[in-house]
Amino acid sequence: MESVILVIHLIVAIAIVAVVLVQPAQDAGFVGGSGSMSNLGATRTKGDALSRITGYLAAVFFITSMSLALLAEHHGPAKNILDVSTGQAAVTKMVPVKPAAAPAKAPEQKRPSAPISH
Repeated sequence: MESVILVIHLIVAIAIVAVVLVQPAQDAGFVGGSGSMSNLGATRTKGDALSRITGYLAAVFFITSMSLALLAEHHGPAKNILDVSTGQAAVTKMVPVKPAAAPAKAPEQKRPSAPISH
């Protein structure tokens, strides 16, 4: 169930990006234009449909986000990646290691020097 909702969520996210990129730029947006109301009486056909589609996709995105959050809440605690397949955690016993006694140093022996011949 969760994977189906996740796939729908990803498809809707990609669709929102595509629809927003297709929308035409607004002349007098947040930055503003000349301050005139010349576009007030203009017809908006393409922008209306794309705005409605964006709104519907945003609503579906919100619903899938909330449902994924609720499904994730009802899972148990997160499992460790080192858990064994039976569901039980692998237990390792930590045993302190005593350092081995250092071997006694052997007395240094001189190497016989060989004459260097050229």
